[in-house]
Parts: sequence; structure tokens; C-alpha cells
Amino acid sequence: MTQKRVTSNNIIVFVADIVHTLKSLQKLIFQSQRSSTISQLINK
Repeated sequence: MTQKRVTSNNIIVFVADIVHTLKSLQKLIFQSQRSSTISQLINK
């Protein structure tokens, strides 16, 4: 019982970590896209 609970907790932590990583990646991509569009507007 306890081992199963520990593994499920590990899975939850693992999934939360993946979600957090994806969100930060998304934020970085969004920022880089926004800055590139701003530079395109300035160049125009």
C-alpha cells in the first residue's frame, strides 16, 4: 500500500514538473515571438 502511494506521488510530482517545464518553454517561445514581431515592426 505505502509503496503504491509513494509511486503515485512520484508520478504526480513528475507530471507537475513536466507541466511546469512546458509552461516555462511556452512563455519563452511567446516572448521570443513577441520580440521578433516587435523588431519586424521596427524594421518596417
